[in-house]
Amino acid sequence: MRILCTEDERDACRPPERISVSEWADKYRVLTPRISAKPGPWRTAYTPYLRGIMDAWTAPGVEEIVLCKGAQAGASEAAFNCLGYSIAQDPGSALCVYSNEDVAKWTSENRLQDMVSSSPALREVYRERESDMLELQFRGMYVVLTGANSPAALASRPVRYIIFDEVDKYPLFTGREASPLKLGKERTKTFANRKIMYISTPTLDSGNIWKLLESCDAVYRYFVPCPHCGKSFNFELGGIVWPKELTEALRNTDEPELRRKLLRSVEAAAVYKCPECGGEIEDKNKHAMLLKGEWQLSGDAPLAPKRVGFHWNSIYSPQVSFGQVAAEFLKSKDSPEALMNFINSWLAEPFRETAAKAEPEKVLESCGSYERGTVTAGAVALTFGADVQKDQVYYVVRAWGPSLTSWLVEYGHFDSWNGDDLQGGLLHHIVDPVFRFADGRVCQISFGLTDCGYRTDEVYDACTVYSDVMMPVKGSSRQLDGYYVRHAVDKREREGLICIEANTSLLKDFLFGRMAKEPGSRGSWSLFRGTGRDYAEQIASEHKVLVTDPKTKVVHREWQLIRSHAQNHWLDCEVYAALAARMLNLQYLPTEEERAAVRGSSAPAAKDKEESSWLGGRSGWLG
Repeated sequence: MRILCTEDERDACRPPERISVSEWADKYRVLTPRISAKPGPWRTAYTPYLRGIMDAWTAPGVEEIVLCKGAQAGASEAAFNCLGYSIAQDPGSALCVYSNEDVAKWTSENRLQDMVSSSPALREVYRERESDMLELQFRGMYVVLTGANSPAALASRPVRYIIFDEVDKYPLFTGREASPLKLGKERTKTFANRKIMYISTPTLDSGNIWKLLESCDAVYRYFVPCPHCGKSFNFELGGIVWPKELTEALRNTDEPELRRKLLRSVEAAAVYKCPECGGEIEDKNKHAMLLKGEWQLSGDAPLAPKRVGFHWNSIYSPQVSFGQVAAEFLKSKDSPEALMNFINSWLAEPFRETAAKAEPEKVLESCGSYERGTVTAGAVALTFGADVQKDQVYYVVRAWGPSLTSWLVEYGHFDSWNGDDLQGGLLHHIVDPVFRFADGRVCQISFGLTDCGYRTDEVYDACTVYSDVMMPVKGSSRQLDGYYVRHAVDKREREGLICIEANTSLLKDFLFGRMAKEPGSRGSWSLFRGTGRDYAEQIASEHKVLVTDPKTKVVHREWQLIRSHAQNHWLDCEVYAALAARMLNLQYLPTEEERAAVRGSSAPAAKDKEESSWLGGRSGWLG
């Protein structure tokens, strides 16, 4: 008797191919120009380190896979290949969790549906009419996409497969429910053959992905062979080398165009140095090394691991050169926020949760041998910063030389009513005084900034009167790209008056970085002999701590008072004095040697020094 069956029934009875995830991807996955810079058939050989990750999806006994990776490292594409394999070869309900629902919608429209439509193996089992944006239906299974902030979607149905993407961006809790990771994982407990994948660049060592990696039964790192000696090692930042003179040149300039040229030179010159034989490895050697590389277990091999982890950084990416990594490091190393991003996104390492701070004793180590009120011979300009309080005005006067080398000349505070008004106090204590070099030459303030947070109208009056030497300033409560922004004062009677919004966080980074230099050395931040501990305690009144934004859950670093009632007035004054120096463009000031090199002759140097060694005059500095 002949039995007839439908095509769907025959397909349901047909056994799946005996094929691994990486083999399935090479055979059926197609990348489109919409999602890839290298469109066409998927080739695991382009990123060979992804083979072991993808094949772990079907490894017997493995239930959870943790991917702690750098940016542009291919982890998301590997996850899509695992999902595509499951749809075509081993159907089961699936859940993909993203940081929020908007990301889930974008991924569905631009990544997942694009993968399905470009692959015949997936397109033939896709039930488009029964699907919507966040729930795609296939023959024998469905795929739900949701945000980590949606408890209803996370807890509503059982699933066999879960992919958690960028888990360090998840909220700690989902409404009044448990964490998204726990809530989602609960959906899989009825499946003995479940598969869960966690993906993220790390943030802190207390973040989700790093804690998951540390809890793995087995952790693997990718080792590649040296093309010279054949010994294997894993790529690390310390192995990338470039000419030291380029680093020194970058350290000694703030001129944007010159820095860009130097960074391009670093990109072109950087190579990787083998830790075994010292041989230089160029970018052209990387792909052959990746093809011959292998995942090696860190520590002892477990008998039957259920949770396995893979850890690799952006240096492995075929799209990233050794020079790009070096240049990014040099661009990032002087800014804590940028350095944190580099460590997280490029090196795939957590940023250790520490506080940046200076003790009063450490501040006083910057004391030099010159006397209070004396201007050091290398100085070319004086700036001041003033912090106006309800009944006091704090101020500092600082001298500046090439490379923003600086010396504290004077600091103090006065009762603002010592004069007839605030203007009189500023005139008497800051603007009018004459300061002297050790050889008897005299000089005065070139420019300064006065905080206008308190007694704003009086500060505006003073800045209007002394417009050639002083401007109002206030600290910014938002993130700025540069050191400051100018704003016109929005009052008719203040027409033409400009108020400065200061990036106090970046300026404090600058000050605390300069404190580490030897007093009097190039780029140092020095104090006069006998500087008081009261001043040092205010400079050391703040530290930089890691803070998580309660809304976005983004981690950033900000300066906060160490004690709630600590005074930080002289620290604010130093910030404004440093900003005043930058507004005078003193960071571009050349040394005598550099000026002589440009002139090509030392004959007129004495005359030139006499004419331009001091930024004289109280007017026209804005020109």
